[in-house]
Amino acid sequence: MSNQYKTNIFKILNDTQTVRIYLKSNLCAYVDLADWDKVKGMRWLYHRCKGRTPFVYTIINNRRVTLQRFLFEPTKSERIIFLNSNVLDARRCNVGKIVLNYGNKFEILKNDRVVKVHLDYGQFTYVDMEDWKRLGRYSWGVHNIPNKPQKYVRTVVYMANGTQRCLLMHRMIMAAKTRKMIIHVDSDNFNNRRNNLTVYKSKTQS
Repeated sequence: MSNQYKTNIFKILNDTQTVRIYLKSNLCAYVDLADWDKVKGMRWLYHRCKGRTPFVYTIINNRRVTLQRFLFEPTKSERIIFLNSNVLDARRCNVGKIVLNYGNKFEILKNDRVVKVHLDYGQFTYVDMEDWKRLGRYSWGVHNIPNKPQKYVRTVVYMANGTQRCLLMHRMIMAAKTRKMIIHVDSDNFNNRRNNLTVYKSKTQS
């Protein structure tokens, strides 16, 4: 089923739960059918700027408003994230909110290049300063895997579909997709510096 509403062509996909919105430059955005009534009256565009995260947006009162902000209305203390790192995929199964929290104590080491971050249970993790500038806005803790000895550093994301998920720090640093496995080279899961993380393609997540 295809139709033209104002300036965006759209198509309801065969699963009947997803709407494809056609943008310029042969790009498409995706939203849930349940959200389509809210967005269909707007003209949606794609913006890409060198060195910055691209986004889908519309113009309201002469200001750019991103698709995810228009749909999910985050507060000043929340940030929208895309689990698959695809900013064109605004379906609720892919979009979540992380509460910004500057509560983790941290120390800057080694000529301002490494950060030691204090976690719960007396644990701490090491990350590169460049990554901490981005990750330091979130609240980090220890993730225990049931029936396994491994522990990882994690934050919690509140999904737009009402569920919660844990996001692991090392996977966020490496922007790992589902089918990729992350290896801590020195086997220390709390050493999350980039020179200690290696990505392998695998069906099993680390």
